[in-house]
Amino acid sequence: MLENVVGPPLAGVTEQTVDGQSWLYAPSTEQAVILNDSATAVWRLADGRHGIATVCTLVATAYCVPELAVGADVRSAIAAFVAAGLIPPVHE
Repeated sequence: MLENVVGPPLAGVTEQTVDGQSWLYAPSTEQAVILNDSATAVWRLADGRHGIATVCTLVATAYCVPELAVGADVRSAIAAFVAAGLIPPVHE
């Protein structure tokens, strides 16, 4: 197991886009989660191929802001995905 890898989504997690907004459903917790644009960017990178640092870099680049400006938000989104049963825990 690689350290810091974010994702991939747990079995059965589904994503839908409604009116341009991403909705996720986790059958394990029976929770639906509505994502804002930045959380959607993090979600799309939670594919099991990127570490936390890479996700921070890619999100910062996409929004043209310093990595330090997004680090806490990226980690918060990842923690929310784990709590909602969308992705497995990330081991830092």
